[in-house]
Amino acid sequence: MEPSILTMAIEDAIREGTECPLCYLIEKSENRFLQAFFSEWVMDPWSRDKIISSRGFCRYHSHQILGFA
Repeated sequence: MEPSILTMAIEDAIREGTECPLCYLIEKSENRFLQAFFSEWVMDPWSRDKIISSRGFCRYHSHQILGFA
């Protein structure tokens, strides 16, 4: 199969040899979000207000944030 922009991410996940390629992609996406959140959005009042009004992060993601920060 010829490489495609649409399949590169899943091919990378398979190559990583992790337990589940989809879990790998989800974790990678979550990490990108957290990186953006802490580098750009954390100082944005609108973003902070939205997080606060939604009652914050769930337990799973709160633990993930503690390990990330």
